[in-house]
Amino acid sequence: MSAPAVLPEPVDDQVHELCANAVDPLEIAAGLEFGGLTDEAAARHGHPDVFAYAEALYRSVPRKPVEPTAEVPTPWDGNPGRHAIRGILFGLPGLCYVTAAQAVTGSTVVLVVSLLLAWAYGQGAAYLAYVAIGHGEAGLAVARRALRLGLAVLVPVIAGVGVLTSASAAGIVLAVGQAAYLLAAGVILVADGELVLLAVLVPGCVVSAVHLASGWPAPWVVWAAGALSVAEAVVLAEVVSRTPAKAVTRGRLLGAVPPALFGALCGGLLAVGTNGALAMVPLSLSMGAAEWAVFRFRRGGHLLLGRTATARRFARAVRAELFGALGRYLAVLLALTAPAGVLAQPEALRLAANLALGGAVLVALILQSCGINAPVLGLFAVTLAAELAAPKTPGIQLAAHLALLLAITCHAWSAVARTSLHR
Repeated sequence: MSAPAVLPEPVDDQVHELCANAVDPLEIAAGLEFGGLTDEAAARHGHPDVFAYAEALYRSVPRKPVEPTAEVPTPWDGNPGRHAIRGILFGLPGLCYVTAAQAVTGSTVVLVVSLLLAWAYGQGAAYLAYVAIGHGEAGLAVARRALRLGLAVLVPVIAGVGVLTSASAAGIVLAVGQAAYLLAAGVILVADGELVLLAVLVPGCVVSAVHLASGWPAPWVVWAAGALSVAEAVVLAEVVSRTPAKAVTRGRLLGAVPPALFGALCGGLLAVGTNGALAMVPLSLSMGAAEWAVFRFRRGGHLLLGRTATARRFARAVRAELFGALGRYLAVLLALTAPAGVLAQPEALRLAANLALGGAVLVALILQSCGINAPVLGLFAVTLAAELAAPKTPGIQLAAHLALLLAITCHAWSAVARTSLHR
């Protein structure tokens, strides 16, 4: 049974307002069901179900979205200053890492394993904590429990990998410290403790910066300052998360798998790159800008639902928001990356590869914020597999990252146009 083009009965003011501001029939159907309209009630209006009735309303009532007269709060309101601080926090540990890595000899496989395990585990733990907070539960307690379990499991695993791969003692210590800091920092950030974490990093970063600039103080002082920062992070993570904990359900544990896999894949793409530790610093610093870009895009999409009259106009506007977010983020990443290298071969290729990877990560974060995980993980996994199988040259890395950016952007072009993702 097809819906009529014109309704046989008048529409009350409340339904008329709903239809005038709706972007598509699904939004009308959701509003009708929320108001208590059932399929039986829709049948009394001459339609088989609520969706058919909503389709008829969408065809009959002209679109006249009401422009908001004041700034309306949205679920995606963010604080630019806070995201900027988080970007600094993501990048500052790279300064300590570069300094400490000078003392590492022998195999560096343990450093790669440490990064992959810590990123994957940390992403999954953060997901569980934020989901608990979203349900009004003690998310910090979940984060603390995850920190304890992570340290108990990952530290001996990383140390064992170091022994099996003949890593030096310095390499094993650095790998363990790297993992411990990343896990502890995740807990502090869940607690909104950006300034606390910034204070934690002061000893290691200040001493590392002075050592890089002048060669003073002695290396053992640099390592001691870094160890102090790691120890402070672990202790403070315990302090800020002292709340009673509840058991995590199996469903939530399964939900943590996609963020964990994404963290591991991103770490893998960085680890197999040709750029070295210094290349990770600009990308890490840019993650604050990436977070802000995601929040700004999601907020824009939410507001566009009330500012566009048709689904087609919404799709055009939200795609413009997507490319605006990508362009602004790449401009920030370019500004952060350019000082790290000279624009000449092969540095120009490496710079471009960093930009492409950063852009792909941003689009992936936007898709994941919309609940789209499988295509993201598939594309990143294919790219990582291709890089592992191909020769490690800047040109091949650039080609792989550009292909990833193009593929994930094409998918986002289609996906973000669905209005149901932005409600």
